[in-house]
Amino acid sequence: MHLPASLTPLSQSVLLPSLQEAHRRQQRALGLSSFTPPSRQNDSTLWDDRALASLISTTWEQTPQRIAHLLGLDDDIETHGRGKATKASKAAQRLLQEIEASQGRLRAWAENVFEMSWSQAQLLQVMEQIEPYVADALYDEQRLAAAAIGAYAHLGESLEQRLDEESYQRVLLLVGGVDAPEMDMVEALASGVETDAFRRRFGHRGDHEWELAEPRWSERHPPQAMKPRPSAAWDPATAKRRAQDALEETAAQVGWLQRNAFRRHVELTRRLLSAHAYAVDALAYVLAAVRRWSLAAAEEARRDGQRLDEPNQIFWLELEEVKQVMTGEWHSRDQVQPLVKERMAEPRGKPLSRQEQSARLGVAGHFVEAPAQFLNHPEAIATMRADAIALVIETTPIWPGLFLQARGVAAASGHLLCHTAASARAGGVPAVVGAAIPAEKALFRLDPARHQAMPAQ
Repeated sequence: MHLPASLTPLSQSVLLPSLQEAHRRQQRALGLSSFTPPSRQNDSTLWDDRALASLISTTWEQTPQRIAHLLGLDDDIETHGRGKATKASKAAQRLLQEIEASQGRLRAWAENVFEMSWSQAQLLQVMEQIEPYVADALYDEQRLAAAAIGAYAHLGESLEQRLDEESYQRVLLLVGGVDAPEMDMVEALASGVETDAFRRRFGHRGDHEWELAEPRWSERHPPQAMKPRPSAAWDPATAKRRAQDALEETAAQVGWLQRNAFRRHVELTRRLLSAHAYAVDALAYVLAAVRRWSLAAAEEARRDGQRLDEPNQIFWLELEEVKQVMTGEWHSRDQVQPLVKERMAEPRGKPLSRQEQSARLGVAGHFVEAPAQFLNHPEAIATMRADAIALVIETTPIWPGLFLQARGVAAASGHLLCHTAASARAGGVPAVVGAAIPAEKALFRLDPARHQAMPAQ
């Protein structure tokens, strides 16, 4: 997870300590006693995936360079020694066995929060639950991210040792059609789902879900339903079939002594990629519930002494400060308003979107060459030409229609587990992240197997 310094104080105070706690828990589970918070690369970054990359490299016998590439980082990754991939694989299997119950508990809590009518007692009760539930949700997301990236890297390494230079294309085929909530959202659009039904199913998702001040789908108009064009690349069924064909072909090449182990590792990698996508969805549930509580707390503060002028001011207080407002320790408007207005006047640094990466990464699909079109907002999807490659800065859950329209996607930022990757992988859409995005519209070439995204010659 990449946390920008532009997050509001409430979001920072909820997420950063929870990420640090999640990393501590991962280290303890691995028998690593020390905790070193990741250094900020610059003033725009509170937290990036450097700590996660270190754990993956340590436990899965992978070079820091390989893991950094998959996570969209540079090579400056500290490791804690070398573990055994076989041991990490067994731990990942145990994780998959226990994660369903954990995810169910997180979703049940969030749904309970959504249904509350908000008495003062309920506000105080949920206030004390926010930190442990956010920490648990981030812990699930982070340990599944570590397992999915590690298994994927190990799969790629094993194929490089056995196959020709097209080994990475084989990896992309093997993980094509992986189930994910992103697939459900795109398929809902393709089926022409009604607005209310869309909100019920996906109302907890949003643009920048880690920013509590940002609205979710339940608070905004869903995208217009659209049917995929006949030439659209989105085709989960074909992606699944290609994955099965690639599995049979590759298993025949690795040798009969290792064939069963190879099949098990491919299945493990696919299950981990899917489980991580659903963990991100569960985290979105929890954060949407925290946003709902925050706005309810703001209304209470407005009624009780008018300490806030309008609900969104709540996001400019840290969680401990909100607690002081809710428990009556800050009972005066003069205690709250000067602080809120001072923080709102401060520059928030860089925008929320990720920064461009130094290295491109193919995350899904196969070679494609087509006209390119730059899109700076999801509403621009309606203007896309048929069979165009979409050039974007990044995609988020408010972009599902893109994957019905685009023949391929080149994003300036992202990594193996980002929204662009999960969506493209599910539907078999060619995609490269970390791409240099040209300003002009031109014939464009995507070659995910070679991590290439560039104007055609």
